[in-house]
Amino acid sequence: GVYVKVHGLYHQLVADSFFNMASMCRSMNNFDEALEMYEMNHAVEEKIHGEDHPNAAGVCENMAAMYCTQGKHEAGMALFKKALAIRVKQDGEDHPDVAS
Repeated sequence: GVYVKVHGLYHQLVADSFFNMASMCRSMNNFDEALEMYEMNHAVEEKIHGEDHPNAAGVCENMAAMYCTQGKHEAGMALFKKALAIRVKQDGEDHPDVAS
């Protein structure tokens, strides 16, 4: 898209665009394409911010929810655990994002 041409692949606007496309696909019950877009979002977020950034945790949570929606609970649980580990590392065990 335009953002990739202007900013390159590894830019926050590109990551946000992948997230927005994933959300749209998810709302249309196009789960396979939504996962693909979330995976692209995740890859860009990790490249920009590192694998332990809260943005990466948020994408993991979204992908986990998608897997659970598809009945792929083991894959979903693995991603929920990864997101939790990131949040604990960044915010500590007593932070509301971790405790809830």
